[in-house]
Amino acid sequence: MMNTSNKLEMLIYCITGVETIKDLWTKTYNTEGQPDWSHILPYYDKNIYFKDSIQEIRGIVTCRAMTERLPAR
Repeated sequence: MMNTSNKLEMLIYCITGVETIKDLWTKTYNTEGQPDWSHILPYYDKNIYFKDSIQEIRGIVTCRAMTERLPAR
């Protein structure tokens, strides 16, 4: 069951069209030129599943940790 806070959060972090996606993804690099997904992560489900050729990630906490490691490379 969804509480009021969850419903409000879903309304705030809702992709409403192509312009929203474009706006979010054009801001993926900070002023130092490093990748920064902190503004995009609230749009992802807490149970996100991500897999590529070198990693498999489950859950928003693990996903956030992965995106925070990227600038260190």
